[in-house]
Amino acid sequence: MTGGLGTALETFDRWVARGDFTLEGLGRFRVLFATYALLRLPNFAWASSFPDALYAPPPGLMTLFDGFPPSAVLTGLELLLAVALMAVLVGWRTRPASLVVTAVLVLGHGFTYSLGKIDHAILFFLLPAFLAFAGWDGAWSVDAARERASRTVRHWVLRAYALTVGIAMATAALPKARGGWLSPDSHAVWSQLLIDQQVRQVDTVLGARLVQLDVPVLWEVVDWLTVGLEGVLIVSVLWWPLFRLVLAGLALFHLGVLLTLDIAFVGNLLAYGAFVRWDRVSLPAAGVRARVRPRLRRVPEVAMALAVTVSGIGWYLLPDVPHVGGVLRYGVTWTGAGVGAWYLARQAHRAVRAVGRSTRPAASDA
Repeated sequence: MTGGLGTALETFDRWVARGDFTLEGLGRFRVLFATYALLRLPNFAWASSFPDALYAPPPGLMTLFDGFPPSAVLTGLELLLAVALMAVLVGWRTRPASLVVTAVLVLGHGFTYSLGKIDHAILFFLLPAFLAFAGWDGAWSVDAARERASRTVRHWVLRAYALTVGIAMATAALPKARGGWLSPDSHAVWSQLLIDQQVRQVDTVLGARLVQLDVPVLWEVVDWLTVGLEGVLIVSVLWWPLFRLVLAGLALFHLGVLLTLDIAFVGNLLAYGAFVRWDRVSLPAAGVRARVRPRLRRVPEVAMALAVTVSGIGWYLLPDVPHVGGVLRYGVTWTGAGVGAWYLARQAHRAVRAVGRSTRPAASDA
């Protein structure tokens, strides 16, 4: 019995530590994540203008508070977030800065969500905390230049985050399955599209055209695909190639949702981005990095802290860039769909070639 348990644990250990991620790829993704987050700094302070009588926190941490904090406190959280994100961007004290980013995002949005409207962005909020321990400080960072960063990728952390993403998507699939989405008598997606077009007057690229397609079989297939994609992700965590295939399908799915229902899942797409092999993208930066690394080692710690703090506060004080939200909304969604389509096409090409090789007659048979 003990031997069997030991073998099972060894198998689990090998599985959870298996992966092909690199410090280079995680470092590049860290820069992408921090850049996006700095361009989309949240506003928490507006929640302080509401009376405490309207404070209705969701279950969890926010129930420890009796009401909304003063505006100065929420503004302080915004400033702290900007500074922490700047530290994550340059990779200075990356791990504590990443944990601060997650803590501030959860706390700040916890107050804004306590008014009743909740945006399901928890995967985006948790991402820095997970990747802080996965090794995204190991490249493209001040910490790496000073040789105090991660030297190996902790694949088990990425596996844990993948499981978190899978569970989150499963919680979206299960209510749909129980609510009748799989019933041939109901067409949930078409019904939602009909409401958006006829009642809410939502103007989307494809909505007005697709709502006219009275094809029950088509809409039932869409319902099943929606539930299937969201539900199968948690199972695909068992094997990285399958997990990435499902993520690629979800990226295309999110583009379709944006173009038909005007609902963007940018936070989800960024969460999927953590599992992309960014190190395979060619960048002509090796020479620049070789020259910069020695200089970063010579910068005093106090000077680096001051530079990060001033840069973060300065960025926070800059006026908002007009329309940046809309540009990023569509830009990230289209980019995610493009990466997903490329990955699916690449895997399909490999599969076709593999089948061709297996069916080709051997030379001795000719």
